[in-house]
Amino acid sequence: QLEVTLKELTITGTGDFAGQELLRVNTLSTAVSLSSLWKSEGITVSEIILNQPQLHLFVNPTGKANWDISRPSAGSSSGNTRKPLQIDLTKIQLINSKITYQDEQSKIKSGFGGGNFELSGMLKGSDTKLNFAGQADSIQLEYNGKQLFSGMKLIGSGAIQANVEKM
Repeated sequence: QLEVTLKELTITGTGDFAGQELLRVNTLSTAVSLSSLWKSEGITVSEIILNQPQLHLFVNPTGKANWDISRPSAGSSSGNTRKPLQIDLTKIQLINSKITYQDEQSKIKSGFGGGNFELSGMLKGSDTKLNFAGQADSIQLEYNGKQLFSGMKLIGSGAIQANVEKM
């Protein structure tokens, strides 16, 4: 097992969202199977743990979202038909998370704090079998400047099974 921990990870926006924080994580820890790094079948990640993640989702008045941060694909100029990297992931855990969502176009604000979540199961290729459990404290929702609810708590668990190729 190769274990890696990143401390004080921050992702900030560019362009219309320059300097605006999208994600802040106190610590991000992961454990990867060393032997899978040299195999062509993909990488085996046994866990990803995010401690105190803060995710700030924002949509500006024109409808542009701060999480749309991918760069355009350069395309394949050499005819390379290499298959995409496959990742086997067993567990994702979020500890004491906070998520905020603000949509200036739709006039919606929502979020929660104190979120603790765990996804476990199999994320392998197109097949996904997941169990999830979690809770969030202090859930709030505001629409058009009016508070619809605040201070709610949500606790839940369940399971999901899907085949992405058949969707």
